Amino acid sequence: MRDPWPEHIRRFLDECEGRPAYEVLTSAGWADLRRHCGDLAIELDSLGRRTIAQRIDRDYARLHEQLRAATNPASTAASLLRADAVAELASTLVAIQRFQAVVVTPHASGLAGDTVALQNPGSEPRRDHEAGKRLPTLTVAAFLEWTNLSHSTLNKYARLAKVPTPRRGERNFRYTWADARKILETIIAQASDGRIRDKCRTALKNPPEITQ
Repeated sequence: MRDPWPEHIRRFLDECEGRPAYEVLTSAGWADLRRHCGDLAIELDSLGRRTIAQRIDRDYARLHEQLRAATNPASTAASLLRADAVAELASTLVAIQRFQAVVVTPHASGLAGDTVALQNPGSEPRRDHEAGKRLPTLTVAAFLEWTNLSHSTLNKYARLAKVPTPRRGERNFRYTWADARKILETIIAQASDGRIRDKCRTALKNPPEITQ
């Protein structure tokens, strides 16, 4: 299996945050990153690690979206979101490298272990008795309290962000942290009301305790 975190990819991502978005997207380094992520995802998928392959695709797409948004003079995209996207892709690649032996050699508890490693880079794979534990999530009430958004605003932008939303009458619905962040990023990118955008930027800088 190829090295998930080679030196040239590491250097390029380190440089991404400080360079103009247009310069990043038109560079040879970006072409290398696109090719590397694509080839790595294909290789992981062929090894039966589709969940991890999809994680790479998602992280790459999120970084690409933030860079494209930043090339638009009218964009409200924040540098904080770009930095977060860079960090998330980097942490995924680092986690795959660290747990490469688990990824390449499937075993009974391997899928749980390497999936959790990607959700929490730097951690060790969970033991079997921990595998069934739920990952941190946010109830609708907790989401609203954290962001100070209205129900209608949350529902509107959750649909625009294309994340799962509560069904009519559903009382125990919870947002994953990834979906919660996607909703806030969508609001920051698309909302016309600057006060709402500011609420979301503040929320992203101050995540609720369960996600820290």
